[in-house]
Amino acid sequence: MAKKKRRNISKFPDKPNINISLIIVLIIMIYILYYIFSYLTRSHISVYEVKMGSIARNNHYDAMAIRDETVVNAEKSGYPFYYAANSSRVGAQSKIYGIDDSGKLTKKLNSASNQKKALDETELGEFENTISIFMDGYKNIDFSKNYIFKTDLEDQIQKAYNNEAANAYEGDINSAIQNGSYQVYTPVNTGFLVYSIDGYEGTTLDNFTSMKDKKDVKSVPDLRTNKKIKAGQPVYKIINSDDWSLTMNISKKVYLELKDKMAINIKFDYDGSKTTAASETKKIGNKYYLILNLTNSMERFASNRFISIELLINQESGLKIPNSAIDEKEFYVIPKDYFMLGNNAKDLGLMTRGNGDSFVSPEIYYSTVDNYYVLKSDLKDVKEIVIPNSSDTYTLSHNTKKCKGVYNVNKGFADFRIINVLYSTDDYSIISDESSYGVTLYDHIALDGKNIENGKIIY
Repeated sequence: MAKKKRRNISKFPDKPNINISLIIVLIIMIYILYYIFSYLTRSHISVYEVKMGSIARNNHYDAMAIRDETVVNAEKSGYPFYYAANSSRVGAQSKIYGIDDSGKLTKKLNSASNQKKALDETELGEFENTISIFMDGYKNIDFSKNYIFKTDLEDQIQKAYNNEAANAYEGDINSAIQNGSYQVYTPVNTGFLVYSIDGYEGTTLDNFTSMKDKKDVKSVPDLRTNKKIKAGQPVYKIINSDDWSLTMNISKKVYLELKDKMAINIKFDYDGSKTTAASETKKIGNKYYLILNLTNSMERFASNRFISIELLINQESGLKIPNSAIDEKEFYVIPKDYFMLGNNAKDLGLMTRGNGDSFVSPEIYYSTVDNYYVLKSDLKDVKEIVIPNSSDTYTLSHNTKKCKGVYNVNKGFADFRIINVLYSTDDYSIISDESSYGVTLYDHIALDGKNIENGKIIY
């Protein structure tokens, strides 16, 4: 019986079971993790949308008032009693004050004036006018106005009480005048009466710059607080004219803007009233001044040496951008004659002169009538250029200019655009929208222009 052949059977390993779905999930997970890591580690660019806007200019000033003033001194010593109110207009026959030799009569008059009484319609009308002016210009944050208002109101009330007391003791006053122990004084000139001396009375438009560092006039005392005065001591002053001036120190920028103006509209911060003043500017040394000449509003501010005003100059409007977006770059300013069309007859470019002439087509960032602006870094290896079909050369370093701009990111990368700044504050700038090379309404720009490179991919 024949033997069976023995068979060698080899076992092959099983084929690996590849899970395609799992591999796809892993790839997606790796991509997501990489994207998250890249997002967390890269610098983020905040974007700002350009919008129309305006900037209210800060045109508030503390102006110094210059007036034609006469200081009047007491003719004799004694105890004063005052008839007229501070900052009131007085005529040639107006009673200003009286002097009592012994003080007995003024003691009676002061005692009577401190007694409350009903006010007549004329006096009430004056108070209503004062209150109305105060309410029209009142702001919660301006507490100094409260003090001025309180002083004005007390002045009018005291005037009414003093005149009532003088009427009550008219007989005693006449007797004292006859025996020479009491004398009533009228003003040396007609004008506005002020019961304070601040040391600026000699100021004129010729010397006002030398007066600016004098004592703080906010603490000037009321002369009526003196219970007794001596002969030769200041007792009041008269402002002789309705014409007066306001002077203030201004910046060179404001000086250049206002130097050709003949008149400026202003607003008084105290009551919000507005007026027009003739204007002139002066440059004295390295400082600039604005002088406003007025013929009205004297009565409301006769007691104030420094007056807060606002120059009503038009606010600036245009494209409003944050200052953080603005960067500055240096450009070559190249005459247009040196530009030529390339082989495609579309792109403007330059013929460079150096190690073999070559044609380059840099980006044009701005254009004037005669010149194109090309970023200096785009031609960093170029020193000279030549006019086509000519031997005339131009050295690029002869004319360079630093220009402000922002980075437009509409296309996903940073593209520097030159801007024309019309007006700036600490936080924002108003720029022109008239340049075809700049930014336009609703463009997106990088918010932080200092930390971004031109051409950088944003997203």
